Amino acid sequence: MKKTKQARDFYEQLMNASKRYTKQNTIFFNTYSKRTDLKTIRIADGIIKIESFAFNGCTSLESVVFPNSVQDIGHCVFEGCTNLKSVVLPHGIKEIGPWMFNCCENLRSIVIPESVRAIRECAFKDAGLVSILIPDGVETIDSHAFVGSTLTSVVIPGTVKAIGKSAFSTCAGLTSVVISDGVKEIGNNAFSYCLSLSSITIPDSVKTIGNSAFSGCYGLISAIIPNGVKKIGANAFDGCSSLASVVIPESVKRIRKRTFSNCKGLTSVIIPEGVETIERSAFEGCSGLTSIVIPKSVKTIDAKAFWGCTALSSVVIPEGVEKIKGNAFENCNLSVKMNPATKQRGYITKTKKTKKTKKTSDEDQKLPGFPELDS
Repeated sequence: MKKTKQARDFYEQLMNASKRYTKQNTIFFNTYSKRTDLKTIRIADGIIKIESFAFNGCTSLESVVFPNSVQDIGHCVFEGCTNLKSVVLPHGIKEIGPWMFNCCENLRSIVIPESVRAIRECAFKDAGLVSILIPDGVETIDSHAFVGSTLTSVVIPGTVKAIGKSAFSTCAGLTSVVISDGVKEIGNNAFSYCLSLSSITIPDSVKTIGNSAFSGCYGLISAIIPNGVKKIGANAFDGCSSLASVVIPESVKRIRKRTFSNCKGLTSVIIPEGVETIERSAFEGCSGLTSIVIPKSVKTIDAKAFWGCTALSSVVIPEGVEKIKGNAFENCNLSVKMNPATKQRGYITKTKKTKKTKKTSDEDQKLPGFPELDS
């Protein structure tokens, strides 16, 4: 995996800076990197700064104890320390730096000091963490902070305003997530492909659910979305094949592209008054969907919105609908009741499966993509 340009630039700056440092209170850049003879490190009291890559790749290292004098720990300090099991962090640090514990696959737990305000990019990527306590006071969880880790549960405090892009993506063992009131945004791919996650309760403070936020969460059974949410991103629940129920709040005006596509466990959906557009493939492939209530506020039902909903047997198109685009209800065993006042009937005549169907484009056939890190 490639590090971001920011990380590479920082790496170069530290290489230059380390040549100038002569202070006694600093462990310099790359000082002990790739030492295979180190098993235990107890850092002396009085050390203030540990520069980036200081203990990077020490594969035999098992435990580290910091004194509280340490205030600054750089990038990638313990990256690749695959046998690291125990770390006691100092109480004065303000952040867990980028890539700090990346690939520490035997690190099962860690206590984050209450002084920490940010958990940076890839800080615990692919770490062996089973549990972690994120203290009140943490304000930022950056992109990919816990991606690929073995976490089973996490509580996100209300002091965090945004859960970063792919922050918990591909945490396959994650079964329990508590998002505390105060969080405003769930970023793109934040929990995508958390295969064991069975339920999620989103607090009233959340305003935005990002693209693909929960895509590929095959075990997700229920999702409660509060009234304050204004945007549910494209592909947000795409491929959540066990999702049996979902409540869409009245504050949502648009059901975006593929938001609930391939949610085969959904049997019924109530689209609330206030929704104006149902975008392309929003419910495509929801083969268990038997009924749908479309409110009078809906103006447009986009192409393939309900394509392949094979159990959908009836739908009432209300008076307010002005446009129904191509194949919106194709491959549904469907009878459509159209309000006479509807201005455009669109393409809704293909109500039964046919031997020949129009070949879909690659874009139509594409399932939610596996989340990738920035390169």
